Amino acid sequence: MEQKQLTDQQEQEVFDQYENSVEQQSQRQPFQKRPFFKPGQKPAAGGGVPEEFIRVRLPNPRNREVLGIVAEDFGQKLLVKCIDGFTRVCRIPGKIRYKVYINPGDVVLVQKWTVQTNEKGDYLYRYTRTQVSQLVKKGFLKQEDLG
Repeated sequence: MEQKQLTDQQEQEVFDQYENSVEQQSQRQPFQKRPFFKPGQKPAAGGGVPEEFIRVRLPNPRNREVLGIVAEDFGQKLLVKCIDGFTRVCRIPGKIRYKVYINPGDVVLVQKWTVQTNEKGDYLYRYTRTQVSQLVKKGFLKQEDLG
């Protein structure tokens, strides 16, 4: 293989090109991390990071489930004002009785009993504040119901 010999002028041009590229790289702005968007997701209107997707458990009418707001707490039982208009006495099942703290005003998911459906039920789930706001946004709860 023959190697080409560069003239002094060509050698100087190659050296100048290399110096220019090194200077341009040092003048670049430091890398700024951009927000990550999933495919098909658009940035928020303000140009910020989009709102996080929140998964919310919804009442299933086939399983006799209904939303309600706790009126009173009797320890092992709750007095719940349900959105279908009835006030139910709901028991807290033993496997979750000591794991959950329920206060008056909390939004809960209630499963109606097959007997005395308008009077009694079982506690299933307590919603967090963010989940309640999602339920209001989706139309399952009204702001007036929350009081």
